[in-house]
Amino acid sequence: MSARVSWTTLALALCLGVSAGAHEEEAFEPPNADVDRDLDEALEEEYSEPARPDPPSMARPRAPDYAATVQREEARDRRVRVRLRMMAAYTHSLLSDVKLSKRHNGQGGDLVSFADSDTDADGNRFDFEGSGGGLYDVGLHLGKWVVLRIGARHAAFEETQQLTGFEGGTPGFDFGGTSFATGSDLTAKFSFTTVDYDTVVRPLNNDWVTLDVSLGGRYLRWETEFSGPSGIEDDVFEAWVPMIGLGLTLRPVRELGFFFKVRTGHISLEYDREDDDSVVVTDADTIEREHTALEVDVGLSLVFEDSFGFVAGYRGDYTELERTKGDDRKTLEASVHGAYAGFVIQF
Repeated sequence: MSARVSWTTLALALCLGVSAGAHEEEAFEPPNADVDRDLDEALEEEYSEPARPDPPSMARPRAPDYAATVQREEARDRRVRVRLRMMAAYTHSLLSDVKLSKRHNGQGGDLVSFADSDTDADGNRFDFEGSGGGLYDVGLHLGKWVVLRIGARHAAFEETQQLTGFEGGTPGFDFGGTSFATGSDLTAKFSFTTVDYDTVVRPLNNDWVTLDVSLGGRYLRWETEFSGPSGIEDDVFEAWVPMIGLGLTLRPVRELGFFFKVRTGHISLEYDREDDDSVVVTDADTIEREHTALEVDVGLSLVFEDSFGFVAGYRGDYTELERTKGDDRKTLEASVHGAYAGFVIQF
């Protein structure tokens, strides 16, 4: 009985072990789809290249838009940028070729000439040595194309010499109501002042060249004083002259500019001076004026940071004035010229 139980127990254990082994093998067998997926992942991992960082963009830079650039520059030029430029300079002025006359109430009228030449054999000519003076200029720049400008110049001269009839000298003369005799000492004083104002248009203005065309006027004031043993005679000659001008500035570099400017003007007037409508106009009431002026200015400027700098040059002013009223008449012809140097400030 015990043997039968033992065999029965052994058979049952074997059946259970076989059944358990069958179930164990069936649990670890993957499906075909999982096997395919694992194989694909293994092959991809084995043979695929390692990931690389994205290369930098190789796109070509865009060509500059020249039309847009031009439009921006034109828009900038249309903006009205107001700037102020001031110049003050010391000038060493010389006086030459002075001729003047004054006839008043039928007296005087001699043309007096103060020679400035090499014909002075006896040292008796008037030689007006250089005199210090001032040269000033203020410009209001309205944008790139227009400048409102005002300037002034002043110079004074004085010389004492003996009147002589020798070659190169100045003989005696009558000036207004005073006679100055040959052989007497004469002290001559002259004062020259100009005030200029212009509207300047710049049809060409860039970093390299600037072209100026100006229209304006000049106020002139010439003061004369003669004193000698016979007395003192003085006179003031004032005049206004319309002026036109042309200027050119060349800049090899932005800071350095070489400039040349010429201005000239002429006016001839004839008019009647009446105090009221009841006065009968005669020849004595008719006034005739003829004024001529010429200015030439050449030099260079050196401006740093577009704010401050220096200016130096040479300027010459020629003046010719004539005024007649009845028997009264006075004339003036003179050249004032000289070098100058000063400072420039602009902001």
